[in-house]
Amino acid sequence: MSYISQLKPCIPLNEEYDVLHVQTNPYECKHLLIYPKKDKPSRTLKVKHLLVLIDTTTKLIVFGIEVYVYLTFFDSRNHVDHHIFVSKADTTGFTRDSIRVADLVSQFVKYLVELNPSVYFTNVQLRQESKESESKSQLNFENETIKKLHKIIDNLRTDASYYQSIPFYSQSGGATSQNADLPFPIDSQHTFSTSTRLSLFTRAANEYLFPVSHKNPNKHLVDGDKLFTWWIRLIDKISGSDWANKIIIPGSDLKSTQKYLTNLKNSDNWEVGSLFSNLDQLAINQIPVFPDDPKGRFLEHLVVENRYKSIKTNQFWEELGFRQEFRLGNVVGIIGCQINSNVSLAKTDPLDELVIPFLAYKNLITIIKGEDFSIKDDIISLVQDQIPVSLKKFTSEPFITVKGSKVQTNQPAPSNVNDLNGMIKKKKPPANNLNNSIKRKSSGPPVNNLNGSIVKKKSKS
Repeated sequence: MSYISQLKPCIPLNEEYDVLHVQTNPYECKHLLIYPKKDKPSRTLKVKHLLVLIDTTTKLIVFGIEVYVYLTFFDSRNHVDHHIFVSKADTTGFTRDSIRVADLVSQFVKYLVELNPSVYFTNVQLRQESKESESKSQLNFENETIKKLHKIIDNLRTDASYYQSIPFYSQSGGATSQNADLPFPIDSQHTFSTSTRLSLFTRAANEYLFPVSHKNPNKHLVDGDKLFTWWIRLIDKISGSDWANKIIIPGSDLKSTQKYLTNLKNSDNWEVGSLFSNLDQLAINQIPVFPDDPKGRFLEHLVVENRYKSIKTNQFWEELGFRQEFRLGNVVGIIGCQINSNVSLAKTDPLDELVIPFLAYKNLITIIKGEDFSIKDDIISLVQDQIPVSLKKFTSEPFITVKGSKVQTNQPAPSNVNDLNGMIKKKKPPANNLNNSIKRKSSGPPVNNLNGSIVKKKSKS
């Protein structure tokens, strides 16, 4: 079942939105961390997801989220690390009052967490040369190249269409691998132990996906404290009793961090700390590196200083708190969650999401981030022309229209809305309030409220 089919309960009854959900073909990437030789994985695959919500009435984008999925295979212990990293989530300031973005985000994250990793085992793009191959002597390298060339010639003689699988002629620009090239056969039942982890770090910013959208008067900006709280409560809502959830604010003391874990539904699942804090291990072997990741940049800094062989995880987190990103007076938090299970990684029917090559996905992101989201006409042009043109090679209909089925609960007055925890009531929620619980001064600056826990009085005329 696709995420789009699960979206209806998040949208009010009879309201319509267009949804764009694209993902890349799985492709091989560098491992998330440097593993000890005795436990080195065979390979890591990566898939990028992008979800965009569009108002069918105005033809304006209202919300977007980008999530990366990593699969790391360990042949030696029959295990797969399934890691989900929430990269970016953003609004444009054009959201209707009736939409709760928190519902959309939580449903999407939950969907990706519960998705069987075997759905990603089709059209996998593997790197042409492994690190081990690169370290071979020049003579061995030349011999291997000659052998491969002879093999290609033989294949071309028996099947002329074989040239289409050669990287130079491949549309994706990389070596295309079929299921047989995975670390195990998937045409029969094969059960792996699986650790599913969900990671993100929260950092306040004017925009994440939609440039210049902060100029829209109905976009709400929040500080790091509110953003961190919003994400904790959102994840708490979707996590069950079998989850282990941890938070850490580098540079903050234990008592100050613990206050974020009060009044949670699943408070027993939460604690202050990190999923990657084995005190007896080096940080470089324990802490994953994600794109645009402040802790990843610090790990790279340790490599440059040649200290990575001596810094263990406890010292790493202590020193990280002194980095510039964590000392600017705004909360930058790290959230990590984990659930263990045994998953049957058998061949699975492909999803009905739009799956495109990495280069096409990269081009789509470039097009979106090249627009000025404070100009409505530019957004409409993006939706009606640029996005369809960029994807026409893969589909004639990139958007799927979803009609909501969510029935609004009875309330004392139609304008009253409860916040995420049902603790705060307010009148007339502002547009694009991700949690529907903040009032904003009509003459003040825009506020991107993700947490919905501040109420401001309107300015007096």
